[in-house]
Amino acid sequence: MNAFWFDIDDTLYSRRSLLLQAAKEVAPQGISLQEERFMRIFLEKSDENFPDVESGRITAWKSNVWRLEETFHEMGIAFPEGTGAAFADRYTYLQEHINLSPVMAKMMDYLADLRQEGPAEIFLGILTNGPSEHQWQKYDMLGLERWIQRKNVIVSGDLEFAKPDIQIFRAAEQTVNRLPGGGTDRTCWMVGDSLSHDIIGAKRAGWNTIWFNRGTSDDAGREFSDRIAHSETEMYEAIRLTFGK
Repeated sequence: MNAFWFDIDDTLYSRRSLLLQAAKEVAPQGISLQEERFMRIFLEKSDENFPDVESGRITAWKSNVWRLEETFHEMGIAFPEGTGAAFADRYTYLQEHINLSPVMAKMMDYLADLRQEGPAEIFLGILTNGPSEHQWQKYDMLGLERWIQRKNVIVSGDLEFAKPDIQIFRAAEQTVNRLPGGGTDRTCWMVGDSLSHDIIGAKRAGWNTIWFNRGTSDDAGREFSDRIAHSETEMYEAIRLTFGK
């Protein structure tokens, strides 16, 4: 059995494009030529306050205000009062209107079709970090129940640990082990964008990995990846390679 566990953010949809769009709308003069630097710093700030968001000590909206303003400070971009709030409002709106791209939907249909054929023995699951309510909303908005049952979704906000903690990968394995034959002959695959959280974490758990290196052409850390994709089309092809198609 091949068990595919998918991350959500920047894997099944592009969170980066939404962040950039919102940032450009509130401060276009400072972002257009520094997109990669903006994303690198912003995501560093995201990791910094992730525990406070997941625990509920601060709201996701307040986190977005803080992350934007801290990123602009570090980049030396001047911004008027209220810029962070305007960004948080716009990003929240964009997050409430996400959907799967045609390529991602086609990839999920491909896996679902193989699963129905029987011999491929495919399990599909979600393994995502984030506050419980926030991540479940994304699951619903993306229409993922069409391919992945709710019982096969693991959200770190519902647990006491998050990727890259090996415990969350072990919890995912137990989900597969409960299936008929799932514990005797299975290969777990982590498909995600975060080298540190998704890929290195999964490798340390003994899994195979498909790294969706969406944000940069720098493949440093490729030794932790069985396959690397830089676009949605490449990720679809990396999945098909598993079955020699």
